[in-house]
Amino acid sequence: SLGNFITIREALKKYDPEELRLLYASTHYRSPIDFEDSMLEQAKEKLNSLYNTLENLNQRSIEKDLDSKEKEFILTNQVINITIIFTSFAQGRS
Repeated sequence: SLGNFITIREALKKYDPEELRLLYASTHYRSPIDFEDSMLEQAKEKLNSLYNTLENLNQRSIEKDLDSKEKEFILTNQVINITIIFTSFAQGRS
């Protein structure tokens, strides 16, 4: 080996597993990953954005006394927001 690859075990020792999952999940399965620290920084930002979105939506639903249809609407919006975050990451957008 030329030392130009990193195993999953090595990556898990150095990086957060959730950030790695997001990075791997947003990469086409047939495409090689030209691994750089900046890619993980971007994954970290997207993951933080995802958690902030979920927390904000959850807080709104707690603050209000919502009926089941309103809660279903909020949950649907959460799924849409998550999809947008993953899509934008996969397309390399910030």
